[in-house]
This record gives sequence, C-alpha cells and structure tokens, in this order.
Amino acid sequence: MNITVVQLGYLGICLALTIYFGISLHRRNRIFLMDVYRGNSGLASSIHRLITAGFFLVMTGDVVATGLDSPASSNFWFDLQAQAGKFGFFLFLLGAMHLVSVFLLGRMSQSARRNGNHGESILA
Repeated sequence: MNITVVQLGYLGICLALTIYFGISLHRRNRIFLMDVYRGNSGLASSIHRLITAGFFLVMTGDVVATGLDSPASSNFWFDLQAQAGKFGFFLFLLGAMHLVSVFLLGRMSQSARRNGNHGESILA
C-alpha cells in the first residue's frame, strides 16, 4: 500500500489536533470535576482519567480508521479532495465530542447542586 503525502498530512494534522484538544480537556476538565465532586478528589480524578482516555480512544480510532482507507493515486488534487471530506468529518466528531462532554458535565454539576451531594454518586 502506497501512502501519499496528502494521507500523511491528514494523519499528522488530525493527530496533532487530537493531542492538543486532549491536553486541553485534561487540564480544564479536572478543575470542573473537582467542583462537581466537592470533597471527593479520588472520584473526581478517576472520572477525569476515564473521560480523557475515552476522548483519546474515540478520536485516535477515527483518525486511524479513516486515514488510510482510500487507495493512493498519482493525482495530488484527487487525494486532497478525498482527505478533505474525512477531515471535515473528523472536525465534526471533535466538536460533537466537546459538546457532549460539556452537556454531560453540566448535567452532573446541576444534579449535584440540586441534590446537595458532596462527592457521593450523582447519577440521576
């Protein structure tokens, strides 16, 4: 299987964006979870690691699954057009993952505040 420059560029850009947003999620998510799980840093840290690992698995899986699935051609513009659609889907998935995590964390925070939980389970 021949890998083109366009496919390598797609893989590089998508993996770089995944790492950047994963690190951003890792830094900022912990602060929010510590607020939600007041007094229970062990639970907040565990959930924080699970969310970060899930993000990396889904995004890296998408990049690897879609990055090299089209046959390489000798036409640079054809390859670029084929990868552009995949890159658009990657960006859509990245945005959807962000919105879902913000929504779920917001619901967790509201539930914890409404029920007066201080680190206990907030599944409601």
